[in-house]
Amino acid sequence: RAFLLPWGSTFILLSTMRANSTRLQTFYMSPCSLAEATHVRIIAESKDESGNIIVRHEVVETFTIDGNKLLTFQLLRYMYCSTADAFTSTPASTASFEADSSTLTGKWAQEC
Repeated sequence: RAFLLPWGSTFILLSTMRANSTRLQTFYMSPCSLAEATHVRIIAESKDESGNIIVRHEVVETFTIDGNKLLTFQLLRYMYCSTADAFTSTPASTASFEADSSTLTGKWAQEC
């Protein structure tokens, strides 16, 4: 009995922590707009070779280069677009990232 009580309570504690692990990453963070955010929680869905859906939860830190707010997720750099209020991988022309808008693709490419 002396072993069973600590083992059971530890098992329940660790199981609860594991079940709520995605919520524990952002426990001390307060929600705000993307323009003010220092960290962004990303939920990504992808399919593996078998066709199974894999859901990933990740908290990434935003950073600023030449006045442009960026984040890096899965080896891609996303720039914040204020008109769409979203991070996009293909922004339209900005001061430090000059690009030909005819080669840009993506949902918000022509709006930024």
